[in-house]
Amino acid sequence: MPSLLIETLESALSRYPSHLPESFGLLDDLRLSAIPEAIRSDKRKPHGWLEKVELESLVEWKLKHGKFRPNLAKLAASNEPETVRSATKDAFAGALAAIEKAMKTVSELKGVGPATASLLLSEWNPDIIPFFSDELFRALHWHGTGDGIKSTPKGKEWERKIGYTMKEYKSLVKQVGVLLEQLKRDGKQMKAIELEMAAYVLGKEKIDL
Repeated sequence: MPSLLIETLESALSRYPSHLPESFGLLDDLRLSAIPEAIRSDKRKPHGWLEKVELESLVEWKLKHGKFRPNLAKLAASNEPETVRSATKDAFAGALAAIEKAMKTVSELKGVGPATASLLLSEWNPDIIPFFSDELFRALHWHGTGDGIKSTPKGKEWERKIGYTMKEYKSLVKQVGVLLEQLKRDGKQMKAIELEMAAYVLGKEKIDL
């Protein structure tokens, strides 16, 4: 993990709004506030679930936030509402105990691959479960890790190829946990979702970590 990253996180996080197109605001509000709050609402206790319209909004958010793949939106829209509720309810109920199993459960939904699956789980617990974003993965694997993730040639770190494998995601979860604990020891409280937002800015600005 790059040592400079900890010193730049808060600054990068403050610049996040400036990197979003004005038209993206509603989707970002849904992803960051409205949908997580709905999942945690009393009527969805004890573990919460996603409605189909929320799944579609999250897929749209992901496509506009990264690479646009129109077929994914069509696939997500083809899921039955009860299938979405059932799959996400089961995944959320077991996510903390078995993240890999939870990922597989939501990945059974049409249009939901590993990265989108992690996004859905992140909506349920944005404090500690990270979205498998390109920028966050690259930032926290800048020099490789001891998890079998190799280093990248200098100057190419923001272009690191990602396979979106479970091995990579589990490494990301581990690195996020390590960084959050390090920040906590330094007297700074941050959430996984805030690390993701900060990394998004660092990636957009091509900051050398």
